[in-house]
Amino acid sequence: MSADFIDHPLVLVPGLWFGRPAMWPLALALRRRGARVRLFSYPSRRLDLAREVARLAAFCGGAGLVNLVGYSLGGLLVAQFCREFPARYRYAVTLGTPFQGSEAARVASGFAVGRVLLGSAAPVLTTGYPSPAPPRFGIIIGTRPGGLLRRRAYQGDGVVAVEEARLPGATDALALPLSHIGLVHASRSVEGIEAFLNQGRFRGSRRGFYGRT
Repeated sequence: MSADFIDHPLVLVPGLWFGRPAMWPLALALRRRGARVRLFSYPSRRLDLAREVARLAAFCGGAGLVNLVGYSLGGLLVAQFCREFPARYRYAVTLGTPFQGSEAARVASGFAVGRVLLGSAAPVLTTGYPSPAPPRFGIIIGTRPGGLLRRRAYQGDGVVAVEEARLPGATDALALPLSHIGLVHASRSVEGIEAFLNQGRFRGSRRGFYGRT
């Protein structure tokens, strides 16, 4: 195992609604592989991106490089952190993040209950993240259809479509046959994360397919 993976703190950033508990299975799996995991928490429905990037920077500390993994909305936060603080991290990976904006979020925003559920995260989720990607940045995309957007022509994880999750300029990309929630539970995701944090590429992982975005 590369020293990069075990010698640098690994910060996990959760997505919308469920916070740190949603990341516990992933955190446990990564700890079993030697990672020194820390879980970041933020008020996702009251999101102020600039404020949370500053909080994440403080959480990561200034003593050395960290690795980061962001899930869904958390991946947008991680990407912005990496853009603003490129010297503060070694590698970053996102899981099921709608970099091109989320159709599910746009549909939900058309209804009062959806606007309540998304809160102030709605603008970020509907518009996504301006490319290009930060350096040393890998993305994992789920390709098991189902959930909110299940239909015959749909390709994605049931919440975020494959095309929504692409980010021009990303160092590498890994597509796995997983649902949105499966991305933080499956051993395939853990393998992909470990591979990228070890070597800056997903090619050391055994399953899935790979390619630049």
